[in-house]
Amino acid sequence: MLEASIPGFRTGTVKDAIIGILANKFPLQPKEIYSKVKQNFNKQVTYQAVYKSLQELLQNSIIEKNNSGLYLLHNKWILELEKFSLFLKDAYHDNLLRDQKNKKSQLARIRFYSSPDDFYRILTNLVVKEKEMRLSAKTPAIILSKESKLTKYRKVYVNNLLHRIRDGSLKIKYLFATEPTKQKIIEEKDIGALERLREYENYPNLSLRHAPLHSVIASAIGSKDFLFGMASPFTKDLVGIIHLSSFNTKSICQIYDQIFSNALEPYEIIEDIKKQL
Repeated sequence: MLEASIPGFRTGTVKDAIIGILANKFPLQPKEIYSKVKQNFNKQVTYQAVYKSLQELLQNSIIEKNNSGLYLLHNKWILELEKFSLFLKDAYHDNLLRDQKNKKSQLARIRFYSSPDDFYRILTNLVVKEKEMRLSAKTPAIILSKESKLTKYRKVYVNNLLHRIRDGSLKIKYLFATEPTKQKIIEEKDIGALERLREYENYPNLSLRHAPLHSVIASAIGSKDFLFGMASPFTKDLVGIIHLSSFNTKSICQIYDQIFSNALEPYEIIEDIKKQL
């Protein structure tokens, strides 16, 4: 049987192993998946650990059950990966190869994650080590009071980001979605968010812009890293995270900068929100 593999895919966790198994053979019963994980990836794994991972993947719509109760990869998640692959082809592969004509090709290391905590853990590491970053978010934790405190990792990320912005050691471009941000501030009467927006205007190393929802994805771009998050309508949070590392992000930065240059200044959304509070 011909087996397919995901380029750069590493089976570091039980969930990673399950995704790799179901990419090659499906649908499967839980016991069949457990047997394959134990045989091919982790001899010490327990059935309970595999079953728990299956339920988490099921809840996040990465896998699904068919009418017979067997597990397979969720079709919507596969389509999301397909869309992202097309995005990569246009935003990275073609442009980078053109820039590196007559030079040795450079390939990115790709890792897949399925927890929002992974996104903020990696993001915190980037914030600590980088000198310049480009960030984007639909509901920005740096602005919204409740968003910054939803999880431990999110809180650590925001604290580190604000510390480096305030001491001037990190240059940031930050793009956020207009309508979701405005709606949350108004619904939650988040006066603190308006105060933060006014405060951020005083930092020369922080540039804030907002744009329509369709122009914004959850992402972070460093000098050699691109972190991209996919949200699910079922959970309203990130369910798929793709981390590209060890490559030149120049081409992706150019795309981000083009979008950023056409986005709107924060003072416009501040005045609009003040009228509705």
